[in-house]
Amino acid sequence: MRILSSATNLDVIQEVEYVKQEARIVYLLECLQKTAPPAIIFCENKADVDDIHEYLLLKGVNAVSSHGGKSQEDREFAMKAFKTGRADVIIATDVAAKGLDFPDVQHVINFDMPKEIETYVHRIGRTGRCGKTGVATTFINKNCSEAILLDLKFLLSEAKQRIPPVLMQLEDPDEDRRAAMAQSGTALSTITGITEMNRRTIFRAQRESAVQSRTGGGSNDY
Repeated sequence: MRILSSATNLDVIQEVEYVKQEARIVYLLECLQKTAPPAIIFCENKADVDDIHEYLLLKGVNAVSSHGGKSQEDREFAMKAFKTGRADVIIATDVAAKGLDFPDVQHVINFDMPKEIETYVHRIGRTGRCGKTGVATTFINKNCSEAILLDLKFLLSEAKQRIPPVLMQLEDPDEDRRAAMAQSGTALSTITGITEMNRRTIFRAQRESAVQSRTGGGSNDY
């Protein structure tokens, strides 16, 4: 039996919601009600971490935060407070949380969909461990690239998770190739393979264009 990636771990309930960019921070409060603490909120940039932390504190949420712009002392304080249960929520960038293990995380919230699907898999893998069920909520909107949304759609399908209408309506030009490759690998390895093939196709096209430009569009004598 092959080992599945975190994205196809059935112990993680993956919920993807379309939330307008300006409405995300307010909607966080509602999302935090889905489960009991502890919860991790992942952000792509430090400014969002700070804004969310301030907002949650004003709303009475026992939260801490960590990112690369904070001092080592502040980061260590936040991590210790979260690990020991003195803080219910931690808001962090991927870099700040890299390599750190948080036990019994109930809920992972992706404040923004990461640009790489591997990062998404690593994030949601923080919950649903040791046979326990966890929830992963991801905010998407028009700022997300179609490529990453198609990757997300495929992962949800492989994990037999609900696919929201906004993703269902996206047509995947690589759907057949994904299905064929998925027979011999995990969902994540399939996406990685598709991405690499597409990268090579683009590279070949760029190289051929450059050759034609140098030769005046003639034959391939080079």
